Amino acid sequence: MATPAYDHFFMCRSFNVFPSDQLINGRVVVVKGVDLRQKTIKAKYSAGVIDQEIFYTKAINLRLKVYNTDQYQCTFNRPTATVAMEDVYDDYFVIRNLELRECNSGQLFADVEFLRGIRDDNADYSYLKAEKIYNIQIGSIGCHPSCKVCNGTLDTNCKICSNPTYKLFMGKCYPECPPAAKEKDSYQIVYHNVEMTQVICTSICPFGKYSEQGTNTCLQCN
Repeated sequence: MATPAYDHFFMCRSFNVFPSDQLINGRVVVVKGVDLRQKTIKAKYSAGVIDQEIFYTKAINLRLKVYNTDQYQCTFNRPTATVAMEDVYDDYFVIRNLELRECNSGQLFADVEFLRGIRDDNADYSYLKAEKIYNIQIGSIGCHPSCKVCNGTLDTNCKICSNPTYKLFMGKCYPECPPAAKEKDSYQIVYHNVEMTQVICTSICPFGKYSEQGTNTCLQCN
């Protein structure tokens, strides 16, 4: 019976992740690569014998960042996401729970860390070693076509509508307000140093405003 392996020879990185310019639209992203689940690697035993062992991926850690963005918050409030081992396969893994936060445009990159070791029959790991690959492009992020300004990639993440005549309701742009929120209010935001106004739909005008008869527009009380 061989004595336990105490080192593994990573002459080269034992996995690879392929860069992608896929359009990111939602909270789930598929990342492709090779040898992502496991890899047979040469290992040195305590007796000095060189043999092979299968090193399994125990965990994948991501550090996300966005380039080509004008959002200052991205520097300190980076996107976050998770990778579960049940979503890791030999040729791809799935990123879930992607939160872009304020990073709503640009190119999404990741520093990827694989934690690998020898796995026994009880699914316990030993001789763990971390391998990393830096600055891999995961995809391109940006607003849905219906949004001019957004806080995510879905059509429900709009802050300003692309069509200036459309109204915003629960983050989505509509030609007209739905019956359940027929009152029309508005708000202003500054984007690229330009003040923009967006009409929004609400079920009731906010405090200090009243609904104008015939137009359902919320007006300031005198």
